[in-house]
Amino acid sequence: IPLYELDRTPGFGNLSLVYVPRSTDDKLRNRSFERLHEIVGILRSHEGCPWDREQTHTSIRKNFIEETYEAIEALDADDPDGMREEFGDVILQVMLHSQMEEEVGSFSVYDVIESLNEKLLFRHPHVFGDQVANDSGEALQNWEQMKAEEKRRKGINPGELSQLDGIPPDLPGLMKAYKLQKKAAKVGFDWDDIQPVLGKIEEELGE
Repeated sequence: IPLYELDRTPGFGNLSLVYVPRSTDDKLRNRSFERLHEIVGILRSHEGCPWDREQTHTSIRKNFIEETYEAIEALDADDPDGMREEFGDVILQVMLHSQMEEEVGSFSVYDVIESLNEKLLFRHPHVFGDQVANDSGEALQNWEQMKAEEKRRKGINPGELSQLDGIPPDLPGLMKAYKLQKKAAKVGFDWDDIQPVLGKIEEELGE
């Protein structure tokens, strides 16, 4: 019977047992994260794909970067179909790298998800805790405070770190420069207009 008819069925009550048989519909299974985890595990197994089985973190490292750029291209084009496909390719990179670690017993993709969930809960005390954020600026401030608290709990004193720490060394030049300047601006190393900047460039060029 349809689910909405349950409470209209004679004899239905708090002692009734509802049995929902397992679905073998591939369309439903293929929408589940568990199925994705299963497929990636099979691909990496001895009975799986020879190419997938041979890959290492290093051999497919560049693929992660390429797939990310393709996802960004779909975002910039405001292309929902492209986003759906490219986001999947990015997730596949996470799945493959996590599967490699699962095979040696380091962690699984479920540990990755657990860490992410805990981070999101911890860094949003204005949503999941008792703090308040009236605008995005206060929300970002909370995020940074909780991020610093995470470091302290790991035995790292945020005050001893360089203001420029946390920039991935392999970023493209312009992106790396942007992130460095963004961090520098947080401690007042910035200009209000372009003329002093141009003057500084001319000075450095002269030297």
